[in-house]
Amino acid sequence: MADFTYSFKHFALIVIILFTISLLISIVLEYCKKIIKIDLLVDKICNQIES
Repeated sequence: MADFTYSFKHFALIVIILFTISLLISIVLEYCKKIIKIDLLVDKICNQIES
C-alpha cells in the first residue's frame, strides 16, 4: 500500500490519496457498525454496568 500511495511523487496528490483512503476506510467502518448494530450492544453493556 505504501508503494502505491507514495508512487505519485507529488505532495498534494499524496495528501489527496491518503485523505481519500482514510475517508473510504471510515465510511466502510461506519457501515459495518450499522450492520452489526454496535450501538445496541454498547447500550446493553452500559446498562449492565450501571445497574
